[in-house]
Amino acid sequence: MIQLKYLVVIVFLLTFLAHYFLAADPPSFNEELFIAHRGLSSIAPENTMSSFNHAALEGFNMIELDVQMSKDKHLVVIHDITLKRTAGLDKKISDLTLKELKTLDVGEWYDESFAGEKIPTLDEVFMKFKDRYHLLIDLKRPSIYPGIEKVLTDKILDTYSPHEFSMLSIQSTELKSIMLLNTFLPQIKKGLVISSHITYHQLNELGAKIDFITLHKRCLNYYFYQQAKRAKLTLYVWGIHNKYDYKNVKRLAVDGVVVGKRFD
Repeated sequence: MIQLKYLVVIVFLLTFLAHYFLAADPPSFNEELFIAHRGLSSIAPENTMSSFNHAALEGFNMIELDVQMSKDKHLVVIHDITLKRTAGLDKKISDLTLKELKTLDVGEWYDESFAGEKIPTLDEVFMKFKDRYHLLIDLKRPSIYPGIEKVLTDKILDTYSPHEFSMLSIQSTELKSIMLLNTFLPQIKKGLVISSHITYHQLNELGAKIDFITLHKRCLNYYFYQQAKRAKLTLYVWGIHNKYDYKNVKRLAVDGVVVGKRFD
């Protein structure tokens, strides 16, 4: 009985050491993609033209922006479902028309130097940045905006020519919406935003449906990385807030990091 106990301990230690050395020897790191999280949100109010301008000046490779829909079905760039945090108004985006949304100040909450900043439309972002930067559209809670996938598709087809589709990606936390967009826009890369652990079986299934995963850092380990690569998925990581987070993510050689500022 004692010998069996020792054997179990030895097996456990060997397994732990194998895992440790594998994790200590990740794939060789390549220069990663820097993705500006809601623009350069560390020095300007998120999801505003100011934050996107700063991201461009700082040399980010890709700009991530959140998209929702107004009451009169205009696509607007904002993260929260309600306006309370960034505009001081306890109403939902879907409660207001574009004209009403455009009267709101979404800069002063961040700093008085940004007072007067307005909610951008997706049109405005496209007009200024589509020819210069890869844009990553995060479709926020699409299930509460019936028809938003078709509205977004029409907007993209009106703005981008087929040879420009490589400069645009779309992601969401809702796989159903991404699958619908895949029928409308099969040429554009699409991904799923994940903030909790999923099984390797689920990951393998996703590999047949999407192009990339945007994963919260707490879910990242070397084995997830390996499985994602076996499933031929590009892997972006978000939730990075300091140099320690960035260092840990960097050693796993992910394909991109979603950050509000650069740590290199």
